[in-house]
Amino acid sequence: MSDDLVKQTLHSLEGLDAYVRALDEYNDALVAANEELEAKLAKAANRLEKLSRWLDLDDEELAAVPIEQLPLDHRHVQYQVNATLKELKDQT
Repeated sequence: MSDDLVKQTLHSLEGLDAYVRALDEYNDALVAANEELEAKLAKAANRLEKLSRWLDLDDEELAAVPIEQLPLDHRHVQYQVNATLKELKDQT
């Protein structure tokens, strides 16, 4: 009878060990996913801050930007905004 109890206990411990390993792997995956999302969020926030600064330029600041630079800056900012939106949409 005690051999059966030992076998059952060992079987239970093996099951618990497998469960703990699975939880550890799941936790590692969640941590990695969280780090990736935090990096994407930081990147998106940086891009949106650039857009905000560009949109907040006053008339004097805009006048100081060479006219040939304005379309390039606008395209660059628009590209970054579009890329950010795509990345954020891909996450949902």
